[in-house]
Amino acid sequence: MRHLTGQETVEFGGYQRPEAMMVYELRYDYPRHSLARGLLLSVSVDAFERACASDEHRTMAPILKKYLLGGVRIEFGRSITGVKVSTEQIDLCPNPKCEKWLVAGGNFCTHCGTPLRCDSSPRDEPRRGGPMTKEEFQASFHRFESDYPGRLMIMRGSADVERHVNVNTVCDSESRTFANYDPEMLEFIRSRLLSGKHVAVSAAGKDHVMILAGRDLLRRR
Repeated sequence: MRHLTGQETVEFGGYQRPEAMMVYELRYDYPRHSLARGLLLSVSVDAFERACASDEHRTMAPILKKYLLGGVRIEFGRSITGVKVSTEQIDLCPNPKCEKWLVAGGNFCTHCGTPLRCDSSPRDEPRRGGPMTKEEFQASFHRFESDYPGRLMIMRGSADVERHVNVNTVCDSESRTFANYDPEMLEFIRSRLLSGKHVAVSAAGKDHVMILAGRDLLRRR
């Protein structure tokens, strides 16, 4: 990564000093917003690779649970001056049938809904019984826009649809309708973004929102 100078610093609040970092996601679109995510490990890369190559475990989930300390996020391009380096929480789903892991994913697995920590307080649980406030919803939505630039967009009229949506991909896309500020809508958007899809949001009457999610749904800006 030629944008790194080697002088970057980051505060890690974990109980143990990381021994290595492994990049697992890279979205390079410089000078547009570019992003790399890495795993912070308690052992060297060689030791981690030896554990993955052994016959002791059938999946990577128990290996990650043993050696994973957290995550690191590296951003540059667009409105960012220089390189921005920060750490982020990585949680592993405890459901053995799921065996998915996610980055900065809150208190519940976005794939199967399993609580990620036994000490989650009631206020942290998804409020599936009723809508969120407008402010709560907008804060979560803006985080998605920041984490997945160019892959989430609000359509404010037919002109936006014509300008930004690849019509050839619409038929293969998934469509869902939600009530305004329904927390289930955020879970749907999050899971589709995590799977690599683009998401388009548009009004569906006064009290509902339609979500369209699909591969290459949005044109590059």
